[in-house]
Amino acid sequence: LVTVRGARVLGIYLDGVDENLLWVNPQVLGDAEMAQRTVGAGEWNVGGDRVWYAPEIELHFQNPQQPAHDNYAVPPDLDPGRYEVRDESPAGLALKCKGAARNLVSGGELRFKAKRTIRLCEAPVAANGLSYVGYELSSELRIKADKSEPGCYGLWQLMQLPAGGNVYIPTRGQPELVDYFQTGITSHARVGDGHVVFPITGTHQHKLGLRADHVRGLMGYYRVAGDAATLIVRQAAVFAGAVYADYPAHDRARRDIALQ
Repeated sequence: LVTVRGARVLGIYLDGVDENLLWVNPQVLGDAEMAQRTVGAGEWNVGGDRVWYAPEIELHFQNPQQPAHDNYAVPPDLDPGRYEVRDESPAGLALKCKGAARNLVSGGELRFKAKRTIRLCEAPVAANGLSYVGYELSSELRIKADKSEPGCYGLWQLMQLPAGGNVYIPTRGQPELVDYFQTGITSHARVGDGHVVFPITGTHQHKLGLRADHVRGLMGYYRVAGDAATLIVRQAAVFAGAVYADYPAHDRARRDIALQ
């Protein structure tokens, strides 16, 4: 299930599994009138699999020198954006938008065009009787050149999932854990030689970052709900030495964090 509003994947469903594999805001899942009121009130956090703009500190925190969740805002041109369907077929669709947002650190303006393409894809390995659904995401950001605003910007894919499972991240050796909000990630995550396990409890807010040269471009979320066990696998190309725009408040020179 894909929405034009926000270009989000809002539902993933498997044969034999009753619930949506993605987390969706319960107020949006209510009756049509409640959903309309929620969206009309400017609620951005509807859930699903979405695209987000980086650096988060420069575009979302109203006080970027002391970022906190109570001074967080989402410019409407970034999300939900003004997306339009530009290409559609039984196998997928492409959505495009353009807009502008103020950089809260420099005071300049980010002017951009964005495109998100979503396509169904076959199972990479034999399903062996298991239920499977897969899709490929491609996101593109074009920035209008402005010598007065030479900032570093990027996109990342952010998937919201129901709590109660574990994220498994294969790594190269024992990785550095970057604790974006200094919330005690090292005591929450389990780190070994070649992997990180991160429990998703739904009771605390954390933001974990891993360096591009420490990850393998894979992560999985395993969760058991009732009689069903589900595994969501995310795969992306990661390049050590490339520039990644998002950074933590306590280390603003960093541009090497590829996975969060």
